[in-house]
Amino acid sequence: MINHKRCHGRGFAISPAVLALLLSACSDVQRKDVDAAAAAAEQTLAFVYVCADGTRFVSKLKGARLWLFLPDKTLALKPRRSSAGLVYSNAGVTLADIGKKHARLRIDGQPKQDCLLDRRQSVWESAKLNGVDFRAVGNEPGWYLEIRNSRSITLVSNYATETYRFTAPQPVVDQQTGSAFYRMQGNGHELTVTLRAASCQDSMSGESFETSVELRLDGQVLKGCGRALH
Repeated sequence: MINHKRCHGRGFAISPAVLALLLSACSDVQRKDVDAAAAAAEQTLAFVYVCADGTRFVSKLKGARLWLFLPDKTLALKPRRSSAGLVYSNAGVTLADIGKKHARLRIDGQPKQDCLLDRRQSVWESAKLNGVDFRAVGNEPGWYLEIRNSRSITLVSNYATETYRFTAPQPVVDQQTGSAFYRMQGNGHELTVTLRAASCQDSMSGESFETSVELRLDGQVLKGCGRALH
């Protein structure tokens, strides 16, 4: 007999990261306005760069300061003008020539490192910093799904031309299969989301994920891969 539980019990086969996300849905927290929260979150962008020496860092502009997330520390860099344009610096770290594709990083007087923008990872990092706990993607047609704080679920489908937002219900977790299931309705649409703890590979990029994902939107089946971000 299949053992279904709504957010309680231990020993789920689903991955620990995804399980932590699901269990957080069981806390008695007051739900916020889904559309307002999602709209505010979408305004923040983060950028992931990979330098010639292999250094990987994340930058995020907030107000006049640039937050820099290095492998060993986090800094708030202040802007200043130079002959080369706008430069951000603090505590011996300088970041210059910030653009859509590259930047130059100098740490503690070391030679400048040319760093290239990783567009794909920037999307995932932006989602993480915006409070997305779980994100999934799929192809043909292109779509992505975001679960925020186990309170809202947003599906952007058909190559980013259609957006659906729902208040997230408590997921039903199946201990035997290591899966979690959401069903929700809103604005004349019905969406079901099934997460399974199984290795999954994106059909376009070849990127590997820890969770396979299946969606049913008004009867249309969408399949893809995802991962927990926190």
